[in-house]
Amino acid sequence: MLNERQDFPAALEVHDRTSLSVLPFKHYMFDGDNLMRSSFLLVCALSLICAGQELRVGVAETVLDLPEGVPLGGYGSRLRLEGPDLDPRNYHVLHHPSTGARDPIAAQALVFEQGPLSVAVICLDAIGVEGLLVDDVLQAVQKRGLPLADGQLIMAASHTHSGPGALSRRWAWQIGAVDRFNRRVHRRVVRSLAGVVEAAWLARRPARLGYGSIAVPGTTRNRRSGRSELVDGSDVDPTLRLLRVDDAKTDAPMAVLMNFAIHGTCLGGDTSELSGDVPGAIRRAVSAQLGIPVLFSNAALGDVSPSPGGERGMVEVPPQLAAAAAELLPRIETSAEAFAVAHNEHDFGLFRLHPDVGAGELEDGSWGMLAAGLLVQLGPRVGEPWLDTRFRFTALRLGELVLLCVPGEPIVELGYRLQAMGRAAGYEDAWVLGCCNGHMGYIATEEEYEQGGYEAWMTFFGPETAEQVQNQLQKAVEALDP
Repeated sequence: MLNERQDFPAALEVHDRTSLSVLPFKHYMFDGDNLMRSSFLLVCALSLICAGQELRVGVAETVLDLPEGVPLGGYGSRLRLEGPDLDPRNYHVLHHPSTGARDPIAAQALVFEQGPLSVAVICLDAIGVEGLLVDDVLQAVQKRGLPLADGQLIMAASHTHSGPGALSRRWAWQIGAVDRFNRRVHRRVVRSLAGVVEAAWLARRPARLGYGSIAVPGTTRNRRSGRSELVDGSDVDPTLRLLRVDDAKTDAPMAVLMNFAIHGTCLGGDTSELSGDVPGAIRRAVSAQLGIPVLFSNAALGDVSPSPGGERGMVEVPPQLAAAAAELLPRIETSAEAFAVAHNEHDFGLFRLHPDVGAGELEDGSWGMLAAGLLVQLGPRVGEPWLDTRFRFTALRLGELVLLCVPGEPIVELGYRLQAMGRAAGYEDAWVLGCCNGHMGYIATEEEYEQGGYEAWMTFFGPETAEQVQNQLQKAVEALDP
């Protein structure tokens, strides 16, 4: 059983907001263990510029421009056993093509601006995002004249297993989950994402922020139950978290950023249609219930599956989250907030295969292990272009709330530890955003790594991975302090 060190609310928890003076913004980059202050702004001058500046927020949403036949990203069981399709006119090579769309593949953007400072958050229906894709979107946004610098774009994938593939440049993911990289698909997606950020920028207005949380039990289960002696099926974080964004002039809500841990696996590997899976269905249900744009961010999802799964889960889970959101939103009070962002990058070194990889049953579509097996054949010095080894860790401060952006799939126990770390740093609340600004695979704690199983096998950088992730986010949080 997990230690109940984090007190998620039995029913409802609302954080009342009070006005905050604008804090000096500091933008840091870390290179390994060396902290470097960005030279493009002087903190002392910035304190004077930011003082008294109002917060402006814009929101926009779009449907991604995807070509017919784009491969799906998520399950290795979609691999073409008959061999690759080498027709250059097609968008798929290693995996089967999609056969249409069950529901729209969407993206939303929130832009925060305060004086000279800007941050954009994109949430999209996808299995994950690589750091290279984040960089490409940032460059496209900058070409449109928006004042976003390195570290000021956050991209969070919903982790649907039926979103668009063909976007990864890393061979392991191409073989195991998403098919070969296709420049035509990539260009269309980058254009869509840059466009939604620009639309949000043009829609920005004076705004106020507030946040709250509510428990929604019975919608998820811990899938490591039976694989690990340390957990059972009830060991999940059932907390739904909402960031409410109000129009400062009308006090009416204009957008919500939601955060909830759930794997996008209601639909299996036999699905051939594009879909946002259950995260997308949740987002649409909450948006319809509240009548405003909603952004879905996943939390510590690594070992958390929908309950029930399958078509039942697609039907039964979203209304429960929508009802909880409708109960929570009116109780959240908003106020003027100050924000800051910091990020660092860390190289985890070479891929390290789990000693017990492949022992026991595999998840549906765990052909991803095929890619790992190929890595082993290459010998011990495995890194790029097979897998990313360097990842970005971002902390976004919104008043007394801090968002911790994790480039991968942390299990629920690591999520509790990260939340505790954020609160120990003095924040009223800390949210974990998984599948954010990169994808390093699963992130199991050392204790769960030793237990083995799929999530441990897919923790690519050894048993100390979770501790390193926590250390890097701690540094980013510390850099937020004025």
